Amino acid sequence: MAKNSMTAEVDPEIAAAEARLKEAEAARAEAYRIADDPGQLIGTGRWRRLPLVEPEATRLKSDANHAVRQAQRALRQAQRPKLSVIEARERLAAEEKGLAEAWERLGQIQADASSSDASAQLRAIDADATGAAKAVRRAEIAVEAARQMLKDAEQRDRGQRLPLFEVRARAIARRIDEKLDALAEIVAEAVELGEQAHAAGVSFESPIFPGAAPAAVSFWRERQRKLGRLA
Repeated sequence: MAKNSMTAEVDPEIAAAEARLKEAEAARAEAYRIADDPGQLIGTGRWRRLPLVEPEATRLKSDANHAVRQAQRALRQAQRPKLSVIEARERLAAEEKGLAEAWERLGQIQADASSSDASAQLRAIDADATGAAKAVRRAEIAVEAARQMLKDAEQRDRGQRLPLFEVRARAIARRIDEKLDALAEIVAEAVELGEQAHAAGVSFESPIFPGAAPAAVSFWRERQRKLGRLA
């Protein structure tokens, strides 16, 4: 009799984060190997391979450790539930309410324990103070996790809105680029005028608007190309 086989779907974001973490860990192992390499001495004062100087070896290890920590954080973020901003806020509110209740329970036990009333002291003895303290700690962890989920949700929300802004930014950049082309002849005339004034020894302030100067235009266009707004 044939058996049904089910393949668990792997979240692409988690899979990608796991792959990046493996790469970072492999790179760290290689960095430590290089940093700890004592070098190879082939004779008195003769080296086939010099060891790294201490500051460079330390920096290499530090950079590798930082990359691994970044990859670990990215993996934890990918593994957290992907809630909407509204859902994440509701989750945080619920966890904060649970934390307040846990603190209230623990506070009551502590108050009963220090009370002069015998019945209150008996309640404190019968209560699970250790369990109440653990409940507070669990609730604190849950609140922190919920805060992180909300932060993730807000970041995803911003990321989803970004393309809409980029579409408009691309259109605006192209319109500005066209206007700059139209200004180029005027700017060239102003540059020439400034050069003539300088050659004549005349103190002269150029009429060019700073943002329309050739160097500024080149810088702006290069930046917009890197952002994918201009061809």
